[in-house]
Amino acid sequence: MSAAFLVSSSPVQSTHSLPTFISTPITPTHKRKHDLLETEPESAKEQLYQDALRSAYDRKTHYKSTLVGMQSTIVLQSMFCDWLSSQFAAQDEKKKKTKKGGQLVGDGLPRLLTSDKFHHRVVEHQRVAEEEEVAHEARRIEREGRTELLKSWKEAEAVRLVRNEACRTAYRDQVKLWEAERD
Repeated sequence: MSAAFLVSSSPVQSTHSLPTFISTPITPTHKRKHDLLETEPESAKEQLYQDALRSAYDRKTHYKSTLVGMQSTIVLQSMFCDWLSSQFAAQDEKKKKTKKGGQLVGDGLPRLLTSDKFHHRVVEHQRVAEEEEVAHEARRIEREGRTELLKSWKEAEAVRLVRNEACRTAYRDQVKLWEAERD
């Protein structure tokens, strides 16, 4: 997979994606106590070697922390790019689903209204409009059915709540009688 689309002059498409990042495991950074650094240097040359070793350890720690920072940045940027790509794909899908048939001759160009191509567009436009009308009517009927079901459920729920309250009241009365007999 190539990332050449990033430097191309053409716009980025929702189908483009970044190459998969394969991270390299990084060993944890430890404060190392090397024996050579613990001993007292016997000469100036040994002191230079110890300083060089400390400097090497410091550079290694710095490079590791920089590498960890770069890897975490790449991971976060990849997650963001994946999120953006999904948003672009959803936007493209939405554009594809939008109604194309609002106007048959909406671009201002002249048309031969008797051509077969235009006739097929008119027939397709009418078919889509009829399908949308049928779907709209089906949704309206379904909505009315749900409204009736909801109304009957609310009535049954009200009856159930009244019945439960009556049961609770009877229970409380029995508890009061029992407590009176107990005392």
